[in-house]
Amino acid sequence: MISDAFRRHIVKEMDKIKKSSFLFFVFEEKKHIFGEQQLLEYLVKYKRMRGIYISLRSTYKETEEMLEANDIDREKLFIIVKGRGKNKHKNSYYLKNAESLAEISVALNDVTSTGKFRFMLFDSYESILTFAGPILARKFIEYLVHDMKAKDMTSVIVSVEGDASSRLMPYIFNIPDKVLFLG
Repeated sequence: MISDAFRRHIVKEMDKIKKSSFLFFVFEEKKHIFGEQQLLEYLVKYKRMRGIYISLRSTYKETEEMLEANDIDREKLFIIVKGRGKNKHKNSYYLKNAESLAEISVALNDVTSTGKFRFMLFDSYESILTFAGPILARKFIEYLVHDMKAKDMTSVIVSVEGDASSRLMPYIFNIPDKVLFLG
């Protein structure tokens, strides 16, 4: 069971964020799913923000089940997920190729151009590293952050503590406004 102290720590850190900040969260593997849920819950339920959730770790079904189980208002989120199929909800997009940074960029640009979203949460920093390598991953993150800041949106990227995130830290350490290691 994950403690209330862990939940309070996430809320405390999120309360400090300013509009259009870029936060990079690193969670222990056994806590990353709960951490992502807490971030979404905080942004959607407590801050009442509309946002975009990009998941390369979870399927559409898993994402929908997580949102429902945590009573997160689905109408306030646009979900971009890996997988195939028809978009089952008007606020969703299936990536045909989750390894394509270009497809992720185009999908994100199409969604953010509406101007109705205030945050973007991306759950898969390790995936970008795996698909693209450290240099291209850094450039992609720089692009994302610059684009989100230009649109006055807060960016939250989640990583799982381990080899991939450790190898990547030197490449991105100076990009985020804040890096949080939450065990």
